[in-house]
Order: sequence, then C-alpha cells, then structure tokens
Amino acid sequence: MTKDDLEKTRQLREELNILEREYQFILSRAEYKTPSWDTGAVQSTPFDFDRIQVEIAEVSRKKDQKAKEFEQQKQQTERELKNIKPILAQKILRYRYVKGYSWEAIARILNYSERYVLKIHAEIIDDL
Repeated sequence: MTKDDLEKTRQLREELNILEREYQFILSRAEYKTPSWDTGAVQSTPFDFDRIQVEIAEVSRKKDQKAKEFEQQKQQTERELKNIKPILAQKILRYRYVKGYSWEAIARILNYSERYVLKIHAEIIDDL
C-alpha cells in the first residue's frame, strides 16, 4: 500500500459524494410544486422537464460508474489494510481514507486525542 493508493481511495469517495449531491439537486429541481393556498398560483418557475430527465440520466450514469470504481478501489484498500500493523494504524487509515471521517471523529471513536491520532497517522504515512 502506498500514500497514492490511500489518496486515490479518498479522492474517489469525494468525487462520488459530489455526484450524489449533484444528483439530489437535479432531482429536487424536477419535483412538482404545489399551488399556494393563498393565491392558487404555483410558486416555482417553469422548467424544461425533458432537459432535466437528460441531466438526471447523465449524472446517474456518472454516479454509477464512479461507485463501481470506488468499490473496486475500496476493496483493494481493505485487502491491503489487513497487512498494516498495529490494528490502531489500520483503524485510523480505514476511518480516514475509506470512510472519510474527520480527524475529530476518528479521535472520538478511538478514544484518543486528535493530536495523538494525527501523530500516529503521520508515522504510518512515513512508513508506507
């Protein structure tokens, strides 16, 4: 396992999250708006539903492709993490690069200070 492998896993997870947010945003634009009780007028601007359907299909395709790519990279990273000793090092790398947790969250989960987790992480990365 190399630093680049870990970074690739993290980057793919981030790209997948961005595509998921984009997908949800496009879906929200396609929802039908209900009329106002006061005036009876629809409170949204008109939209091109066909164009939105194309956008949904395109982002969905990209998202599915990125999810497959991430899953393959994640499985490879998980296999390689099993060779990392000690177990604490495995957990720190898994939480940070595979699951995408913040340093604060990792420290809380492992019941260590954030500073200690960062120190261990730096040592692990130097050894890779």
